Amino acid sequence: GEADGLPDVDRAQAIAAKQVTDRLKVLKAAQQEQADCEAQAAQREADRMKERQARAAEALKQDHAKRREAEQQARQQHLRKGLAGLLDRVTGRRKRTLLQNEAEKAATDQRDQTEAHTLQQLQRQAFIEQRKRAANARRPFKEAVKELETDIWTIDKPPSAPPKDRDKAQHMAKESFKAVRRQ
Repeated sequence: GEADGLPDVDRAQAIAAKQVTDRLKVLKAAQQEQADCEAQAAQREADRMKERQARAAEALKQDHAKRREAEQQARQQHLRKGLAGLLDRVTGRRKRTLLQNEAEKAATDQRDQTEAHTLQQLQRQAFIEQRKRAANARRPFKEAVKELETDIWTIDKPPSAPPKDRDKAQHMAKESFKAVRRQ
């Protein structure tokens, strides 16, 4: 073949660099799309978790209301009525029964608060764990996007670039590495 029809070395390198850069940009877009899909899946899971947690909290609240009503009725039954109730008032038994009822109510209120607090803590921990799982699922895609961005930038800038540009490429690579380590 004839060498006259071929591009010179700089032009051939530019063409090759453009082809590689274009391919890297396609790969970057694919990685970004996968990261976005992972983020959407994580958001859907978080939404489902919030709904489940809201239902659980509402169910606990209703259980507490039913139990509180039943316990209140049981405490009211401790108080006698009629002539026996009058005798209890005179002897002071009614006062002791009322004090006992108040103590029982305070204990049941404390128990209900403890149950609600425990449920909140469990739900908060589940939410934190879900967020960690989602971040870990997205991490490889984000790392790949960062690496591809660095590669694209490096290819777009020829090695004969001024030292300032090479320093910038090194700085970007370091920052990418630091970002990955922070996650």
